[in-house]
Amino acid sequence: MRKFFNTVFRLYATSIAVLMVLALVVIVEINPEKFKNDIRQLEINQVSHFIDQKLISQIITKYANADLKRYEKLVAIANELHKIDFVNKYYLFKTYSGTLKLKLVEFERTMLIKDGSEFFWVNEFGDIIPVPVDNSDELFFVDSKSNKETRDFVEFISQDQWVVDNLYSITQIEDRRFDLVFNPNRIKIKLPEFASNQTISRIIQFLKDDNVITKDIVVVDCRDKKRIIIQTKKSLR
Repeated sequence: MRKFFNTVFRLYATSIAVLMVLALVVIVEINPEKFKNDIRQLEINQVSHFIDQKLISQIITKYANADLKRYEKLVAIANELHKIDFVNKYYLFKTYSGTLKLKLVEFERTMLIKDGSEFFWVNEFGDIIPVPVDNSDELFFVDSKSNKETRDFVEFISQDQWVVDNLYSITQIEDRRFDLVFNPNRIKIKLPEFASNQTISRIIQFLKDDNVITKDIVVVDCRDKKRIIIQTKKSLR
């Protein structure tokens, strides 16, 4: 789901079975000759609240005071960073002033998965970050019974930036198909069962071309292979 849902969306339901997915983390190779400075001179770039800043500080303090060589300290810090859930990549480098700098690169948070009463972020690679998320009322999440199917589906539709910018929710229906809800009017799009990527692309293109999501429409039912049924607010009265 590369670059999926880089905007934080609002949605309200999802479920998966087990949340034990390992994050893809790049280990930095450290050259001991390159880093002659004391670890206490290390500076860290600003990161969002999703990465525990206190944890980073604790790691630095822990090894700054350890009875280790400078290179060993850096390696130990690298090993600890590898375990932090929201860290995708990290870089250690030395500035012209001689200060060591640590740059953390976070995973992009795309959607939330719900397990019971808890919510968990999914990163841009479709991996679940096993850290419960608070304040879920303000966040995007997906209603899903099948994690793998949902991730495959989301990965495909997220390639379209228009979808990313306008999608409000995704709901998987009985492991056979998906409903999409789009902002600004919360129009529901009922996709066909076991729809191919080609079919989904045509439906999305129809929504874009006719600017359907801004009209006085409640439901766009695409489950019939031969026709699209559109329900307006008036037709439902």
